[in-house]
Amino acid sequence: MNLLNNDIIIRKYKDEERLWASQRLVMQNCGVSEEFLRTRSRKGYAQSLKSYKTSDYLPDTGKAWRWAKVKGQFYYDYDRIPDRKPTHYRSKLGTKHELLQAYEALLSANNGRKEDLVKNTILGQVALLINNTDIRYYKYDGEVIFTHLQAKQMTLAKAWCVWIAKQVENDNFKLLGIAKKQDFYAICTEILSPLELEGFNISSAEYLRNRTNDFITKTANDKIKQLKFFISEKYNNQNAKIVGKYPLFSEETGEIFQFDIHQAIMYNVYMNPKGSNVEYARTIWENKYCEDIKEFGLEPVAYRTFCSHLTRFNKRIMMIRERYGKEYYRKHIQTYVPSDKLSFSHSLFCADGSGIINYQFIDKQGKHKTKKLYVILVTDVASKRIVG
Repeated sequence: MNLLNNDIIIRKYKDEERLWASQRLVMQNCGVSEEFLRTRSRKGYAQSLKSYKTSDYLPDTGKAWRWAKVKGQFYYDYDRIPDRKPTHYRSKLGTKHELLQAYEALLSANNGRKEDLVKNTILGQVALLINNTDIRYYKYDGEVIFTHLQAKQMTLAKAWCVWIAKQVENDNFKLLGIAKKQDFYAICTEILSPLELEGFNISSAEYLRNRTNDFITKTANDKIKQLKFFISEKYNNQNAKIVGKYPLFSEETGEIFQFDIHQAIMYNVYMNPKGSNVEYARTIWENKYCEDIKEFGLEPVAYRTFCSHLTRFNKRIMMIRERYGKEYYRKHIQTYVPSDKLSFSHSLFCADGSGIINYQFIDKQGKHKTKKLYVILVTDVASKRIVG
């Protein structure tokens, strides 16, 4: 079936939904002429009414060939197209479900073509903002030197941010045919996400909105700040490499230890010897580690790096026992790690304490009472039998 954009109208009136087919579609599929529809169909239905307007949907009288005139074109109520022998006009159009499916597919295809056109327009406008001098800055003049591919990606990222800033200002994106700002960011995200640009790797529309807002507020149309905006702080950052770089050694014996002063202080503040409470990582970093390391004339590492080393301590079972105590150790550390499948019964048991049942009893006064009993089910893992 060859459907056009204006061949189908879905009209909702009160609690009723009707499908209207265009005269072109009826003539093409039902094999009727325009003269037949004018002289017999529309005229016959109009005669069943006392009065009507030629530019409106005619009321439903239950007669065949109910019609309407919308924007100069004639439409016919699908449910009032006759389906009697031998013509079967309605059957030639297909079922209402088939018409709706074909119409929805047509609308989806049209929306897809419209979105592709918008995307191509956006790509063309962004391409005009790419500046080759920005590529040179990233390759030769910046604080960090990048490869040619990275420089091109960061230049493209800057062009995107400058363009988005112009579109957001005074809602200029509406000139592209996009009604809402969230739809604008969603379309931009669909284009940017597969590119994975250096310094501008966009994963969601919300992240794109936040990044562009930061770009607008932090750079303030300063070209150098705009270029530096995409250079991550991870470049030229040797903070994480400081820890463990210079191992300690004994001046008396010449022995070289497998840790440095940073690691030694971290271990000490983490284990908190002779301390009654385990303190938060942020507290021990600010109040203990930073102060202790400065006494040795060294700069403390960042809090993020500090936490990264503390998490390595947490992976050691015996350290957890010493730091948190035996009770915490027994509750949180599972010491049994099976390497082979069980072969014999009574070699491993497990308990499930999630069952609660009601039980009745007679108290000392002879009254019947009901209480909830907490039940622990003990199972032999190998034989899968309940043993207690």
